[in-house]
Amino acid sequence: AALSTREHLEMILRPMTSGKEPLGSMGVDTPLAILSSCPRMPSHYFKQLFAQVTNPPIDPIREACVMSLQCPVGPEANVLSVSA
Repeated sequence: AALSTREHLEMILRPMTSGKEPLGSMGVDTPLAILSSCPRMPSHYFKQLFAQVTNPPIDPIREACVMSLQCPVGPEANVLSVSA
């Protein structure tokens, strides 16, 4: 907790201590360094953004025609054969 911000402690860590899901953001919400009246490090003028991909949960009941939860043990099964 030495490098944590107050927001990190209140929004991420505190809910986890009571068994709740934490709320967090993966975006950059800091003010632009160019607008600051204080001296800034050169690295503060650059921001790296990344994409977050969320996949829907797998639903084997509704998607039974295109997926299987079968897990063969031993010699590999023929994955190209049609089975129901």
